[in-house]
Amino acid sequence: AVAARGCQRSTVLHLHRESERERLRRPPFYLGLVSCRLLLSSQHHGVITSRHLRSFTMSDMREDNVFMSRLAEQAERYDDMVVYMRRVAEMGMPLDVDERNLLSVAYKNSVGACRQARRIMLANERSIPPEMLAEVQGYRQRVEDELTAKCKEVLGIISNYLIPGATDPEAQVFYYKMAGDYYRYLSEYREGADKAEDIEGAKTSYTQASAAAEQLEAIHPTRLGLALNFSVFYYEVLGDQQQAKELARKSYDDAVPLLTEEYRDSGSILSLIKDNLGHWSTSDGMPQDGTMVEEM
Repeated sequence: AVAARGCQRSTVLHLHRESERERLRRPPFYLGLVSCRLLLSSQHHGVITSRHLRSFTMSDMREDNVFMSRLAEQAERYDDMVVYMRRVAEMGMPLDVDERNLLSVAYKNSVGACRQARRIMLANERSIPPEMLAEVQGYRQRVEDELTAKCKEVLGIISNYLIPGATDPEAQVFYYKMAGDYYRYLSEYREGADKAEDIEGAKTSYTQASAAAEQLEAIHPTRLGLALNFSVFYYEVLGDQQQAKELARKSYDDAVPLLTEEYRDSGSILSLIKDNLGHWSTSDGMPQDGTMVEEM
């Protein structure tokens, strides 16, 4: 026990003696891993104090979580990715473009898995034996409860941390659009007053995003992503097919003449908008369940 305690003290002293230049040479995850070991050890040996913890800056913690988020993405561990990026967002500092995208990818995949699971369960309920129906419906309800919790979590992060700190138009469009998306996901299965609230939340968020998007070029990928998802909302949720087509068509026509190699990402979004317009033009007018309509 004495030897272990001495070892931990030497580790702490080593960290304090490191020069700033040496510390910056460490890979981002190094201090995070060391700090975790020290904290775990302190539970048994009482070595770490608040004075020691002050050596680990907010910047170190942010870098560690971003690094781990990228690792989780590569490993396709999206629920873990959510945890890391939620920590970064809740630090209260503005996210850069890369961090915004990591946050979006994390929640989109985590929530997307629940949405897909719910759709599969709902489709299979038609062929479930009557004696199993109640159990299957209960299982679907648990998935929906999990989906609701995840959507409300990200909506809380957006409203409490991200939108208040967004000063440039691109970030504002990104976050308002993101809020509109998660309200729309909730509206897919909730009923009554909850559904009405979700629809209103989605419409308000998309409208606020559209107002901020006026400051972006028509070819800007963030503006086009908003047009794509807002038109899907009009078509699927509000059932306003004409408005959906007009929004998609105008966005497409305004952007195509501006398309250059610089806006390669915009080209893929324009292809999705064009696909939707083609689908809507040949459909029988019945609402879709979301699987046939492509979105960002």
